[in-house]
Amino acid sequence: VVGRNRSNVEFLYEEIFERAEYCHAGMTMPESGCVVDLGSHIGMFSIYAKRMAPAVKIYAVEPMPELRRMYEANSALHDLDATLVPYAVGAESTTDTFTYYPEMSMLSGRGTDRSVQRDLLESFIQHEPHTDSDDLGSLEQLIENRLRCEHIEVPVRTLSQIIREYGIDHIDLLKIDVEGSELDALRGI
Repeated sequence: VVGRNRSNVEFLYEEIFERAEYCHAGMTMPESGCVVDLGSHIGMFSIYAKRMAPAVKIYAVEPMPELRRMYEANSALHDLDATLVPYAVGAESTTDTFTYYPEMSMLSGRGTDRSVQRDLLESFIQHEPHTDSDDLGSLEQLIENRLRCEHIEVPVRTLSQIIREYGIDHIDLLKIDVEGSELDALRGI
């Protein structure tokens, strides 16, 4: 799997493949189903969806350019039938500034609060098996390195607009992981 940060990739693998956190309540999908993956990141859930249904068609919605490039590489490596959609999803069509954390991309999103992200990251790092949390100086430096961010202007579309633009005639599974903007994404239907 192509990714910028090994601990991010391992976290996603454990969350999606080992703990099956996206698959509660006996979720199933038709063999030739259609998945719309909002917040597709580098494609881990899309890879998982293909394992569930090898003929699945995926619409991967990811606003961050670097993550889309990694998704494209993973799509090629895993032979995904995926269409990459370069938007964020919201309640209305607009352009907005997103915060992108290249070294901790799972925390990236619209209107992220650095203090909340710092607390999440500190908890995440302290639970990594190779991190020595007793060395507070190193921990502080690691947190600062991973919380370096970029602000990126991102086009936002409603899910209904994406459905029309890409000619999606049905959705068997809608996966939404958009870092706190899930309700806003649903309002765009």
